[in-house]
Amino acid sequence: DKLRDRLNKFKKATSKECADCNAKGLTTICMDYGTFVCTSCAGIHREFQHKTKTISMSNWTLEEVKFIESKGGNERDASIYLGDWNPSLFPKPDESEKEG
Repeated sequence: DKLRDRLNKFKKATSKECADCNAKGLTTICMDYGTFVCTSCAGIHREFQHKTKTISMSNWTLEEVKFIESKGGNERDASIYLGDWNPSLFPKPDESEKEG
């Protein structure tokens, strides 16, 4: 499907790792923020009532894809929300450190 391909190309260009941890396998989008997240972090977002959609299993509308693109991906998200963050003082969680 063309929209799914468009999302995967955008993910590859803008989102090298999960917006919330250092995981590389990004399968889900948090629709509240337009960020790409791993399966574990997607579950945590759902606990906060955030809407998530799996890239490969969901149906996508052009409006949703444009919204995600307008957010700029995880790198832009990090520049906004983590602009003053110092990873040496407070490191991003490692994927293996998450509780199930």
